Amino acid sequence: ASDCAITDRGAALLAEIPTLRILRLNSTEITDKALELLRKCKRITQLEISHCPGITDAGMSTLGRFPNLQHLQIERTGVTGKGLE
Repeated sequence: ASDCAITDRGAALLAEIPTLRILRLNSTEITDKALELLRKCKRITQLEISHCPGITDAGMSTLGRFPNLQHLQIERTGVTGKGLE
């Protein structure tokens, strides 16, 4: 899904796929709301959300509630050092 116009609305549809394990949403239009929606995907082990300026410090707390997340790629977003604490 990288480099396409996926929005939070599209993330809501992806969240309905219970077997989703790897999700690459680089350079999309998702925001923190998408991360909240994707929490339903309990099996996600790998998430890439680089180049998504709509992801902010607020969304980082949501990532802590992905129970199986092992790999996170995040750069060039709206996240600051405070969001990584």
